[in-house]
Amino acid sequence: MKREYDSWIEQLCEAMESKETMTDDEIADLLARTLDDRRQLLKIMSMNHYGNVRKVPQRYGF
Repeated sequence: MKREYDSWIEQLCEAMESKETMTDDEIADLLARTLDDRRQLLKIMSMNHYGNVRKVPQRYGF
């Protein structure tokens, strides 16, 4: 998984280096396009985020 994540980050960096600035829509499109080929990575990242979000209320007594 680390290799897949590193490969995705490298692809993002290359795309961002080719532009001086990016709009919100361009960033969203870039994320969508690069994650489209990495659906498994997206699922894992989503599950990790969901797990972290669930811990927030417990940590702060909600």
